[in-house]
Amino acid sequence: MSDMGKYYWGIRILRAKKRRTLNVFADEIKVQDGDLLLYGHLSDGAKYLYRAFARGEWLDVFAASCLSGEEINEDHDIDDGTGVDARRGAAA
Repeated sequence: MSDMGKYYWGIRILRAKKRRTLNVFADEIKVQDGDLLLYGHLSDGAKYLYRAFARGEWLDVFAASCLSGEEINEDHDIDDGTGVDARRGAAA
């Protein structure tokens, strides 16, 4: 476990035209207007934003194994009516 959160995530990004996976801890992840926001929670219950990826900088996010960093589940895309593909962070 980390000070940043208790859940382990994988985030696929593009850097210098190469696909890369970052593994991070976070208590909460939200997609807002296509941006990926990672939050931690303090012991008093307050939450804080400690990392964000702008729309188009991230490809998808998944729950990751703490042992290998590999994807531990697969899910389907969710249409929330915003016109943004929440799993891809890009306009649908």
